Amino acid sequence: MIFILGLYLGTVYLIFVKWKLLPVNGITTGLAALVGVVIMELFLVGLQTLTPASTSGMITAPITEISSQVQGQVIEVPVAVNQAVEANEILFKINPRSYQDTVDQLTAQLVTTSSNVAQLKEALDAARAQVRSTVVQLTLGQTRLAQLEELLATGAGTQFDVQNKATEVASLEQGLERPV
Repeated sequence: MIFILGLYLGTVYLIFVKWKLLPVNGITTGLAALVGVVIMELFLVGLQTLTPASTSGMITAPITEISSQVQGQVIEVPVAVNQAVEANEILFKINPRSYQDTVDQLTAQLVTTSSNVAQLKEALDAARAQVRSTVVQLTLGQTRLAQLEELLATGAGTQFDVQNKATEVASLEQGLERPV
């Protein structure tokens, strides 16, 4: 608007003062003022009718969406609206109850598994002791079987004792081969 007013006043100056195309008197001065008022009025009416207007204004700004990487119910938001935040600042707190329940369940499961591991270690130690005992009995049985076969060969032993010891040695060997 000021630009249009400046253009008009510049034109009036050129016409009346610089180039002296019209004489400066009451009629030309009044006519120049009337034309100036009409031009400004047309500009204002055009501005009012051609410019979009609204009774309700809205200011918008870019919004940054924030979401957590875990699910849960938000129980606290320590940040105020339009507050600047720094890196690693807590934006909201999630209800830890469901996560604590999971931790408690896994802790109980760990205790149970630990006791199972201890029982299995005891069973393993017992099985190893049983294997050692069986190996010792097998070695002794094989030695005794060889002695009984020697006695049978010299005529001092019986066939029954040799067969009985051979059955016992075979049973011990089979016990060692059988998976537990």
